[in-house]
Amino acid sequence: MIPERRKHALIGRGGSVKREIEEKTATRINISDSIEINGEPLDALAAASVVTAIGRGFSHDVALELLDDENTLYVIEFPGNSERIKARIIGTRGKAKRRMEIDTGTHISIYGKTVSILGKHDAVHVAKRVIERLMQGAPHRNAYKLMK
Repeated sequence: MIPERRKHALIGRGGSVKREIEEKTATRINISDSIEINGEPLDALAAASVVTAIGRGFSHDVALELLDDENTLYVIEFPGNSERIKARIIGTRGKAKRRMEIDTGTHISIYGKTVSILGKHDAVHVAKRVIERLMQGAPHRNAYKLMK
């Protein structure tokens, strides 16, 4: 399942994104009320991770990076007052989010009540720790020290 508002990003103009995912993963994707992926188990799992990433707000180009075995996707749910936490992670005019992405080499997407991190496993782990620190209320300066 992905949010209804993100299904158009999964389909793409004229079905181009869906077709590209199907070609690169050797699967068939059926989109209706839910998403059904048919194919070999490992191929279907790879396609499912790409579909999940698109559903969490990443562009299809970024989501396709998950087909590389070194990349992973990690999703963190916001607790309680999510607007305040979102603001801390994004920062003024996106500065905090951009700094985390550049310093860790990851892609970060804030969508709904989640923040998702996509990138190499070690980099995702570092970004996850920084985001968790920000969610706990640590000053940005202290959280950024984890990226060094």
